[in-house]
Amino acid sequence: MRIHGKYLPDGVLGQAQSTRKGNYLHFDLGKAAAAFCSRLGEICVTAQEYEGREEASEDAFLRGNAGPGPFQCMDRQVQIPGIPGRLDALAVTRWQGRSALVAAEIKCGLDNRIQVVPHQIQKYVAALAPAGGLRQEVAESYGIVATQMRTMGLSAPEPGEFSPGMPVLGLLVLVDYNPASRLLGRARVEAAGLPRPTWLWQGNGSALKAPDPSGWVRL
Repeated sequence: MRIHGKYLPDGVLGQAQSTRKGNYLHFDLGKAAAAFCSRLGEICVTAQEYEGREEASEDAFLRGNAGPGPFQCMDRQVQIPGIPGRLDALAVTRWQGRSALVAAEIKCGLDNRIQVVPHQIQKYVAALAPAGGLRQEVAESYGIVATQMRTMGLSAPEPGEFSPGMPVLGLLVLVDYNPASRLLGRARVEAAGLPRPTWLWQGNGSALKAPDPSGWVRL
């Protein structure tokens, strides 16, 4: 388990010993799990001091969709090998009668990256599902992650929901977006020329509980 040192200033998680690599503290997950859960609230409060608007929206999005429901987040700021930057959030939903993985990017207000984000989402979806369904190693990895999260008392999808070949959907989440902006129109033009669909859901304020795909629109 890796935690940035600024979020855990004393560098302590119970009896677990940490090693520092650059700005990050590394802990053995088995030894640190219980202590991490007991200090998670404190760590989150500290982290809020460093949040910008987009980070605050990401946090609200994950909190709003953390529990069981039609759309459940389980990971954020996901590094996918070979792609610069990080995917904002990964979630699980139901799609055409089966579980599906959702690669979600969150953009706020008049963020000018909205016009290019469909291409960005497309890269993430293609990396996760190059043949049209989720790669086997990714499915196995997230099954393990879900098991570990449940062991730690955290909400997570059923590990069995992750299966090779499951659908992977790309979702753009707009928060407090100004409909008068022309950037969304440019995003629609870009999305129309891509081989896989990009979906859109618009949320407002701090209540960002996303619906299942029946509440999305195709970009």
